Amino acid sequence: FEIVSEAVEDARKNAQDNMLADKASFFEGDLSSILSDYKHLPPPDILITDPPRNGMPGQCVADIIRLGASSVIYVSCNIATQQRDIQLLASLGGYKLKEVHAVDMFPNTPHLECVALLQK
Repeated sequence: FEIVSEAVEDARKNAQDNMLADKASFFEGDLSSILSDYKHLPPPDILITDPPRNGMPGQCVADIIRLGASSVIYVSCNIATQQRDIQLLASLGGYKLKEVHAVDMFPNTPHLECVALLQK
């Protein structure tokens, strides 16, 4: 799920170029408001989320848990909200934090992205 339509188009093109179009799905929209519209989807193997600085709303966390992905990759620029959401995914959804890596995507600034892997 992605808000920016151009990013969804790029993701679909990249998947096709890499012969992954039949293995990956991309949806346009705000995850926090449209995920409940996709209850018919089978559980994904991997769900990647990169929420805004304020993290995921409670309903979004509940919807992710309901989807039942075996792995969640959580990318965040705000470690405090990432920690809060990971604790919810763990306590309510049974996910376990397996790895966390800081990624310096913005050299010469104090900003880092933090990438966490959670698995059931």
